[in-house]
Amino acid sequence: MRLAWPYFSRIFQRDNVLELDPHNAIKAGNFGQFLVTCDRVDEGVPLLQLAWILNGGKPNQLSGEVALYIGIIERCTGRDDAQMLGRLKTLLLIGFQRDDWSFDAVLETAKAKPSVEDHALYSALTEAILDADRVTTLDSFERWRLVAPVSMDQPWEIKAG
Repeated sequence: MRLAWPYFSRIFQRDNVLELDPHNAIKAGNFGQFLVTCDRVDEGVPLLQLAWILNGGKPNQLSGEVALYIGIIERCTGRDDAQMLGRLKTLLLIGFQRDDWSFDAVLETAKAKPSVEDHALYSALTEAILDADRVTTLDSFERWRLVAPVSMDQPWEIKAG
């Protein structure tokens, strides 16, 4: 994905993705996710934060995507991802409309950083975000079973590095 950065960066800049619609949570989230997968975490996290704020804690796939990315970043940098997991647990319990998406790039980017167990949990989370029938498979992870749900509208601090 790093090789794609110059090409997609020009597209995002050319189209003024955020300048044309600075209050669009989906555009902020997508661009933030793209930056993270290009190993530009310090640039991507503020856009993920913006997407979360603009989305307002709504129970939808964007909330799941942003929480997942932030959780992976937290885990890969040695920080606690319990808040993110709690929000994801709440979201998955509430339910939401799923859309087509792929988390392959972020899972590949993060593959070498978390433990094998963490990678398996995050892989299972991506499946549950995309398919409601996969939510029950998360109970096979002890860490998931121990997570307490966290309100979607509870403020949280997200740090880049």
